[in-house]
Amino acid sequence: MSAEETGDALEQVARELGIVRQAPPPARTLPGRRRAGPAAAAGPTLRLVERDDVLFVEEGRRTIAGTRRRSARSLLGKTIRELPLEKLERSQLGSALDRLDTRLTPPRGLRRLDASGKLVPYTGRPAGGVLLLVHGTFSNCDQLLAELDATEQGQAFLRWALESYDLVLTFDHPTLSVAPAINARELSLLLAGSRASVDVICHSRGGLVTRWWMEGFDRGDAAVRRAVFLGSPLAGTGLAAPPNLRATLSLLANMGNALGKVAGLGAVAMPFLAAVTGLFQIVSSVTNLVAKTPVVDAALAMVPGLAAMSRVGNNHELATMRLWAPEVRNRYFVVQSNFESTDPGWKFWRWFRKDRMLDHVADAVFDGPNDLVVDTASMTGFSSQTTFTLPGSQVLDFGTSAVVHHTNYLRQPQTLAFVRRAFD
Repeated sequence: MSAEETGDALEQVARELGIVRQAPPPARTLPGRRRAGPAAAAGPTLRLVERDDVLFVEEGRRTIAGTRRRSARSLLGKTIRELPLEKLERSQLGSALDRLDTRLTPPRGLRRLDASGKLVPYTGRPAGGVLLLVHGTFSNCDQLLAELDATEQGQAFLRWALESYDLVLTFDHPTLSVAPAINARELSLLLAGSRASVDVICHSRGGLVTRWWMEGFDRGDAAVRRAVFLGSPLAGTGLAAPPNLRATLSLLANMGNALGKVAGLGAVAMPFLAAVTGLFQIVSSVTNLVAKTPVVDAALAMVPGLAAMSRVGNNHELATMRLWAPEVRNRYFVVQSNFESTDPGWKFWRWFRKDRMLDHVADAVFDGPNDLVVDTASMTGFSSQTTFTLPGSQVLDFGTSAVVHHTNYLRQPQTLAFVRRAFD
């Protein structure tokens, strides 16, 4: 997508979510009196600005019709789109998150992949061997299966899965309105009483859901539980850290823009843009994007699904999970990457890493290597104990790659071969 097309897409998803603020009606004046401009419309204004082919999400606030307060940074670039959004009252924040989750993850609960490749609701008690897929933030399991179905190797993998397991299940869940531990509790209830052996492929935040389920809520036999973590923020992600909030929204806008340019990835791009508009409205209804902590801490805490994977020192949920070293041998497997591309369409990645920043006014998200969404070092961060190590044979490391990023792990033949080796 061009920057203008990305602006169109942002506006489209904002209207679908019903969060675009309508212009106030013209003010009526009495004869002989000077006509005054309409009263200021309350609410944040999302401004999409392009500088050096990189998109930035900024906040503006309209004052009098026809005028607006502009930041110095906006003057340095081209304003692509400006969207006035409805301001939410505190009592509306939870409902807004629920609507956004519904937009991003319409299905909920367990579904079964049938022989024709379709997902159908599943309410039984699993038995035998089960392959379970768990998605990440701004996603759903339909997208994971679409990634597999996009390549011949992926299609062969699905055939292998249907032949090798008694059931192939997916678990769809809200990713913003609740924390991963809550999702894990739901999963444990859905699988209650099952004696099935379960192999899990979990992507991104789905890895946190999986760990909470396997280590906190599951009452099954640990000897028949295994998981492959694809780019999971086991020690958190800078993307969800409160100080990086403005940069995070900009990064998500660039992700949507870049993915929209790749054939067949338009459906993957739209959730990132929906997240930009939805999160912008929610956070900007509480504070502004340039506010400092602890105000931003409090704003992000209203998005439990993000706060739970924030890469900050006071994330007690992650700290609790990482306090002990889990049993990982032949149980936990990791796929990771550090994405660095010279392709002009992906040049934005440099603006969001502290060690590669091209401009001192840009906000950073990551301290170092990452796959565009999760810090690479976090992907094997099962424990805070310094003596913990994950066997090298249980890690597929793409290293520094110009191809492998957060959204396409399942398109890589090496990933699929690694999963089969882990589970075979």
